[in-house]
Amino acid sequence: MQDKTIDNALLALWKQNGPEIEHVEQIMAIRGIPKPRYRHVDPLVRGKCRRIALDVLANGPCTNAEAAEAFLKVLPGISRKSAVRRAHGAFLRLEEAGRVVSEKNASGRRVWRLDCD
Repeated sequence: MQDKTIDNALLALWKQNGPEIEHVEQIMAIRGIPKPRYRHVDPLVRGKCRRIALDVLANGPCTNAEAAEAFLKVLPGISRKSAVRRAHGAFLRLEEAGRVVSEKNASGRRVWRLDCD
C-alpha cells in the first residue's frame, strides 16, 4: 500500500471525528501528516455551489456579496467571508464554462450575469 493511500485514509478518519480521533491524531503525528486547520462538517455535493450561483443569477445580475446571502441560507454554519469566497469560486467556474459573464458596475464592483449569447 502506498504512503499516500495511508495518509489519505488517516485524514478521512480524522475528518469523521469518531471516538478513535486521539489515536488517529497520534498516528498522523508519527507519520508527519499535518492536521488540517478545519473540518468540513457537512460538505456540499458535487456542483451544489454552481447550482446555488445559477439560482441567484436567475433573478438578475448580482455581486459576490449578494450571492453570499444565498449561500448563507443553504449553509448557515459558514462565515460570511467563506460564503463570499464560495460564491466567487462558483462564478469563476461558471465563467470558465461560458455560462456567466462579469462586468464592473458604476462603483467598480464586479457584477455577474447569465450569458445569454
